[in-house]
Order: sequence, then C-alpha cells, then structure tokens
Amino acid sequence: MLHVIGERPGTGHDTFSVYMTCPSGERWGTPGKVDHDVTRVVAGIATTALAPDPAAERAVRIFREMWSSAQAA
Repeated sequence: MLHVIGERPGTGHDTFSVYMTCPSGERWGTPGKVDHDVTRVVAGIATTALAPDPAAERAVRIFREMWSSAQAA
C-alpha cells in the first residue's frame, strides 16, 4: 500500500512524503498485526529538498525490498 501525502503547508517547500506498507498476506489477515513497524517512508520530497526523481527511485527500491521480505515471510 502506498500513500502519497502532502506535508505541512506554509513551510515554503511544498513537500510531500510517500508512506509504504507491505506486510505478508498472513500478517494482513491477522487483526492487530499491521502497524507502523511494517511501514517505511520517503519524506521531504520537493524541488527544494529531496528531488522527485531520486525520491521515486528510492521509494521503488525500498518497496521492492519490502515486497521481497513479505514474500519470504
């Protein structure tokens, strides 16, 4: 699951973050088991901070790692 969320307005950076959650199917199916410990984030994405292109590359790399771990579980 990916959430792209705009961050606090008024900072002058117009940043957003990508939150990624990718637990195994078994964990998804167990109430109370999906929590912040299976979520990663790429934060501070903006033209004045972490540029969108490298941020997207980072998010894809992290999500692939998460996906591989979830499949192995």
